[in-house]
Amino acid sequence: MDFPRPDGFGNYLLKDFGDIVLPAAVPWWPLGPGWWVLLAVTVLALTLFAYFRYRHWRRNAYRRRALRSLAQMDNLRQVTGILKTAVYGAFPSDCVAPLWGADWVAYLNSKTAFPCFEPSDSECFNALLSCPERHWPADIQSIQDRVRCWLQQHQEEKR
Repeated sequence: MDFPRPDGFGNYLLKDFGDIVLPAAVPWWPLGPGWWVLLAVTVLALTLFAYFRYRHWRRNAYRRRALRSLAQMDNLRQVTGILKTAVYGAFPSDCVAPLWGADWVAYLNSKTAFPCFEPSDSECFNALLSCPERHWPADIQSIQDRVRCWLQQHQEEKR
């Protein structure tokens, strides 16, 4: 007994089947609704990020100005004025004009996570304002570094 053989190689039951026909490629445009939602969320997130960065940059203008003044000062007596100006920029609602000595140093240390100034720095601030240079304490040159540290690390008042 002999079986009929198909014309081509393979299963003779599949002889009338055609090739696989692929559908047309899906176009990129117009976008589907999910892509539009993703695009809108991305644009909104980037806009909010840019807005908050700009607002932070504007709020810290006093800090950049104070650090620039500190780097360009020619007399160590200017440290107190630079520091007071920065405090007025960071904490406009605080009354710091009458503060001096130990109260001034305690106020400055209360505005940072860890204290930048030592209790003996109150004598340095007083000497800067009232004594001639030859009577300044020996460690007074380090006050500029402590002021720079405070300017970089304090947290300004939220507005």
